[in-house]
Amino acid sequence: MNGPILGLTALSAKHRKFAHDHQLMVSTTTARVARDVANAAGKPPAGGPKSRTGRLFKGTKWNIKVFPLKVIAKVYNRVPYAFYMEYGTRPHVISARRKRFLAFDWPKMDAYPYFAKSVNHPGTKPYLFLFGEVARGGVELRQRLNRNAKALASKF
Repeated sequence: MNGPILGLTALSAKHRKFAHDHQLMVSTTTARVARDVANAAGKPPAGGPKSRTGRLFKGTKWNIKVFPLKVIAKVYNRVPYAFYMEYGTRPHVISARRKRFLAFDWPKMDAYPYFAKSVNHPGTKPYLFLFGEVARGGVELRQRLNRNAKALASKF
């Protein structure tokens, strides 16, 4: 180059503003998608289990942490049986432990209550109420970030 670079201060200021705006865009977009995912996961899925107490779906929470070079969004559920509802269970035997017999209503057996020392549970199918929403949220996040990054870049 033949002469000094003119406007380096202005260029540096524009770069700082762009970096700040970019980080703000990424963190707010990620927070919105994480909130949307948690809200969607907090509702019973179509064809999913019938909710008796609503505890499983009310237990879905989210939080976000923003660092200088990364954003971490967590969507989680700490209800003790959430893992089994999410991933299902294999067939297994349920045995009486605290009492001599199990007692429960079983309409197919026309016995109220039905007593047994053990029963063969057929297992439960996975419902993916959380993972399915997080996967959809990842696609949505990618699309929103691309759209917002293009809009941000067009300003500069």
